[in-house]
Amino acid sequence: CLPQKLYGREDETTTLLDAFERVSQGGKELLVVGGYSGVGKSALVNEVHKSISEKRAYFITGKYEQYQRTIPYFALRKAFAELISYWLLEDKNVLEQWKNNIKNALGDLAQVVTEIIPELELLIGTPADVPTLEGEQYANRFNYVFGLFMNAICTSKHPLVIFIDDWQWVDSASLDLFKFLLADEDLKNVLFIVAYRDNEVDESHLFIQTLTSIKESKITPVTQLTLKNLSSKKIHAWIEDALKQSNIAELVDLVFAKTQGNAFFTSQFLATLFDEGLLKFDFETSLWKWDIEQIQSQNITDNVVVLMTSKIKKLSSQTQEMLELGACVGASFKLSLLATISEQIEETCYKVLEEALLAGLILKIDQNTYRFVHDRIQQATYGLLTEQKQKQLHFAIGKIWLKTASESEREDKLMNIVSQLNFGLDLLQSPKEKTVLLNLNIQAGKKAQSSIAYDSACHHFEIAEKLLLDDAWTNHYEQTFDLYKDW
Repeated sequence: CLPQKLYGREDETTTLLDAFERVSQGGKELLVVGGYSGVGKSALVNEVHKSISEKRAYFITGKYEQYQRTIPYFALRKAFAELISYWLLEDKNVLEQWKNNIKNALGDLAQVVTEIIPELELLIGTPADVPTLEGEQYANRFNYVFGLFMNAICTSKHPLVIFIDDWQWVDSASLDLFKFLLADEDLKNVLFIVAYRDNEVDESHLFIQTLTSIKESKITPVTQLTLKNLSSKKIHAWIEDALKQSNIAELVDLVFAKTQGNAFFTSQFLATLFDEGLLKFDFETSLWKWDIEQIQSQNITDNVVVLMTSKIKKLSSQTQEMLELGACVGASFKLSLLATISEQIEETCYKVLEEALLAGLILKIDQNTYRFVHDRIQQATYGLLTEQKQKQLHFAIGKIWLKTASESEREDKLMNIVSQLNFGLDLLQSPKEKTVLLNLNIQAGKKAQSSIAYDSACHHFEIAEKLLLDDAWTNHYEQTFDLYKDW
């Protein structure tokens, strides 16, 4: 079992903890972590989680996802939903204090926030309706009210640390809100940590442009960390601690040549050697043994996605299919959803997923929730599906969410539902199905537009236009007019 401690990140860890100490004293800072996929960005931030939590701070996380880019505020929604789940576990007096803080801060404008974070209603109840605004008026109100919300929940007694990963897949609405919050001079006791794959963006990327603007404004201190692969020396220390023996130079050289010190790839490569019997423990000598020539003759790939694909293919067909379904849902997925789509009982799905758990491909978060250990595993799993199968599974997920959601849940999950259904545009078989999805995209477009997520709104209106029937203006005039008047 590989040690779970970090190697070669002492300076970066100190930088993170120092930034937290400053925001605990009333500051507000942004810490940006760049680096290749698998280099250890998330591991670095999670390493300081315990130290931060011990000081009564709240540490919340979210991540943008490659296949969910049309959903506004996707990662921020996840992070604040996590915060609310923490509050709901507090004792009654603490819970009441947060409830009062937020209600007093937002007043009659609470619905502006619950539209983005519906879980907040579990704490403050159903808010009163707010007047409908559009365009710049809506944007100004939204930013103002969300700023009030943030000021109410970031306190000296309970500083807030928000870690959002994978900003290379961020939506424009999130960036606008992010920029506004960092410019809010009244906001204190909050540390924003963002991570992104710096090899997947350039100067023209909207995230980089926003980051440059934030730095130039000089309103919020910005610290930039760029993580590189681990050195051969650090990989040596890692493997030496894992195997508890020192005669490993030849093995380290081979591992480093394959992985170039990428932390995730290194861990997966070593796991593959063990799984293949190429790295094994000799109980007679109490030492680990390996044969370099034998390992080299296996021609194990130096591409991490190919390596993970090979590992997944060795699972049973039932487990592969279950993981493929989960990969279409997202980085995390519900056991109950897999059971519904696969038409199996949850107990059966649970047993099927055990193989993937033991293989270290997924983690169990709670009784109903699993997540992939790394994006690369989800990517490799998803890549096993043909394009047609991807469409079919996404479409099936969307239909089940649409069918099983109550009216209020459908409103909250609208963007997720439509995002899944839109993968299956060429699977629609009847005018009725086209009309249903047309209406859902119009609704999603309006919702995105009202949330000043204009890129997302345009995406949904464009899909809605594609779904218009030939007789749209004649036999579906109101619906067609509704689409074009908002676009």
